[in-house]
Amino acid sequence: MISVAVLMGALLLGGGAGWVAGRVLHGDWPGMVLDSLQGGVGAVLCLEVFELTGPLQGGSFEVALLAVLGAWVAVGTSHATAAAWLR
Repeated sequence: MISVAVLMGALLLGGGAGWVAGRVLHGDWPGMVLDSLQGGVGAVLCLEVFELTGPLQGGSFEVALLAVLGAWVAVGTSHATAAAWLR
């Protein structure tokens, strides 16, 4: 089980990664906020999925890497889906 402190850190780190992605992709306030929320939730979900497969062994670097990866996947998937839908 992942501690609440680690999940909160992942939520903040993923939110920051989503904010940066929103800044690059949108540049406007509502898009950055939405991407920040998606990034935070994606980071926490990524950590939870990896925790189900086995214990996280790499320490804080592994947790941070998985949180950013989850955030980018969540934001990227939403943008790819929107681009395919609008086509």
